[in-house]
Amino acid sequence: MKTLSYLDYFILSLLKDLPIKATSLFYILKGKRTASMLYKALETQLTPVFGLFPSLEKQQYDQAVQQYLLKNYVAYASSEKEDLILTQEGKEAVEAYFKTHYKPTALEHLKKGKLLMNFQKKSLFLIQVFSELRYHNRTYIPIERDYFLQLWVKQWLQKQNIERQELALAFGEEWGQLLDQLAMDSAQQIVLTMTGHTQVGQTRNQLAYQSKKESMEIELQILDSYYVFLLNIDKRPATFPLLYSIIQEEQSLYPYGLGKSVQLTKNYLEKGYALDEIASRRNLKNSTVSEHIIELAIICEQEQFLNNIPTSIYEKLNKILEKEKDLSFAQVKESFSELPFLWYRLVQIERLKKHV
Repeated sequence: MKTLSYLDYFILSLLKDLPIKATSLFYILKGKRTASMLYKALETQLTPVFGLFPSLEKQQYDQAVQQYLLKNYVAYASSEKEDLILTQEGKEAVEAYFKTHYKPTALEHLKKGKLLMNFQKKSLFLIQVFSELRYHNRTYIPIERDYFLQLWVKQWLQKQNIERQELALAFGEEWGQLLDQLAMDSAQQIVLTMTGHTQVGQTRNQLAYQSKKESMEIELQILDSYYVFLLNIDKRPATFPLLYSIIQEEQSLYPYGLGKSVQLTKNYLEKGYALDEIASRRNLKNSTVSEHIIELAIICEQEQFLNNIPTSIYEKLNKILEKEKDLSFAQVKESFSELPFLWYRLVQIERLKKHV
């Protein structure tokens, strides 16, 4: 029987006590951004890993699930053989494995995945620029060849009202404070990925070879460290003004990692437009705008979306779902003369968020 990899144990660790279809878990990890899949991620507390593995292959994943079943690490929750749950044997195997391997704790990929990737690229590029600046070297090969990223660095530098050498020192000090808050091995990995004067950043495979770990473990450890950075910078912007300025700019460009169409719907909602007005103005189906609103309610603060539900219906929905939270839309609808699916889903989302 095939030995399980780090990725296998990480996937198993996500199952916990919440049953989920194998296909649903696959599309959550892959990042299939539909309203139903986003809701499933919220329901199963998997929004932190939504879209974490966009290159995951279905055949590879299906074969892995069969291995989990053969090892009795997972089992079907019912005779329909759809929902998977982690068995006691699986729980013990996962617990034993992560006693000697890194387990991420700060991931927030649905809301901050795009922000993190852009922050990582820009900050690492600035590290190289400042390192070469400190040595007065202007003839180096930049780690980023993208024209727009190079242009961004030039514009960002021009905005800073401080002498360049002082700026380089201040940027280095902020990074030093961030690294001090990590465990030593995590901090060392981050430093080894940096490119600067006389140092070329190492790849994940190189780090894995040196540390005798799988490259996926290194990848998730580094990714998790960057999420810790985002949390610390966001909590203490005055301590990290330079790094915070990068995050602020990214958040204004890509709030919550929303796609352009969903962001446009959000803009209309904030101006007070109703669902049917938005659909008409944007030449979209009402159902498409409803899906946008569901995504926004899952990712953003949702009070503004609940305001459109009549109070009597909102209260009645809550009473029904309080008695039996797993009722389907068809079952709930029987108690109403008319009930849009959107209202039902928004109340479900609110209830899930309150109980997480």
